[in-house]
Amino acid sequence: MVKKVLSLLLLPAGIFMFAACERKPEDRYPLWEKVEAEDSVNPGGKLEFRGINFEEYTSQEDGTVFDAVLVQLTNAGSGELHFSPTEYRVDKQENGEWYTVYHPYLERFLNSPCLEPEHTHLFSFLVPAGLFEEPGAYRLYMEQVGYCEIDILFRPND
Repeated sequence: MVKKVLSLLLLPAGIFMFAACERKPEDRYPLWEKVEAEDSVNPGGKLEFRGINFEEYTSQEDGTVFDAVLVQLTNAGSGELHFSPTEYRVDKQENGEWYTVYHPYLERFLNSPCLEPEHTHLFSFLVPAGLFEEPGAYRLYMEQVGYCEIDILFRPND
């Protein structure tokens, strides 16, 4: 009888501890680093979030599955817009602060491609599958260009 009562008393405490541990944002992402520095933003470069293709790519090396974040880049400036498509990261906002949750660490292009004025290009940025499982405010930062906001309103698998 004492064991049953003790079990009933410990069960809610165990559930609370499990839920508290599960809520830690730094445990849900491949990376969790506070964004400290001001990023450079090119006023002529406009990034617009176009969607996510879930489970778009599977690595032949290790079987890792990736989602593809679709972003349209527009050169709204008067000169060429230089950019590096391999230099990007994804940030998540938590309690008013931005944290980097993914950065691919790819090789940098030696010669940056450029986009002529008034031209657009659709990019597909690979991120680990499930990166956007948690609803909230995200943003994709593209080096030499700037940000586009990504608002996830619900869990994709709900």
